Amino acid sequence: MTAIVASTSVDGINYNIGSLYGAGLFVTTLVVGMTILGAGESGVQLEPASIWRDVGFYIISTIIIIIFGAIGNLGIVAAIILLLLYALLVLCVFVQERYFSGIR
Repeated sequence: MTAIVASTSVDGINYNIGSLYGAGLFVTTLVVGMTILGAGESGVQLEPASIWRDVGFYIISTIIIIIFGAIGNLGIVAAIILLLLYALLVLCVFVQERYFSGIR
């Protein structure tokens, strides 16, 4: 949705990249930090593969936004591709948690 809104602006690519990294920074600092603090004595276990998965999708989405920004067409097509990328991420998370959880 951010891609569609930002496409009406001359600096739309800057808004998209800023939004993407701002959301990621928020999640990696506040959300993860509060989760760790809320876990208390039980602690939080994080699989290294989940970090690599998320970083990989993060980089891919940034490259997609940069490509569409360079083309100059940052609109509905870019938003649909990013939505499909998100659906692929959700599928990867499901498969990873269902079939590979606990495997090191």
